[in-house]
Amino acid sequence: MPHFYMAYHVTRDIEDPTEQADHQARYQAWMQEHADALVVAAQPLGPQWTVSKDGATEGFEGTMMGYTILDAPDLDTAKAIAGSCPFCDMGNLQLAEMMVMPG
Repeated sequence: MPHFYMAYHVTRDIEDPTEQADHQARYQAWMQEHADALVVAAQPLGPQWTVSKDGATEGFEGTMMGYTILDAPDLDTAKAIAGSCPFCDMGNLQLAEMMVMPG
């Protein structure tokens, strides 16, 4: 079964504690609903770096908060799972099928 990489990008902070609690509860329910498909349910990221041949600088373009790896039989199913994620209320998700390298 294909694996899909889903990256979380924040575009809006939720500052109201009640809204934060509601969002977290809906996200937990989403993870439970799709537990069988979530290989890596939610992997938050710490400090971020951009590394190139010229060296490393702290941070990188964008606001990637973390990622999820999910199993789905096809792209349409993966898009449906991602599209139902409550995270979309505060940002967007990047979704890509993880390719298998030969050899």
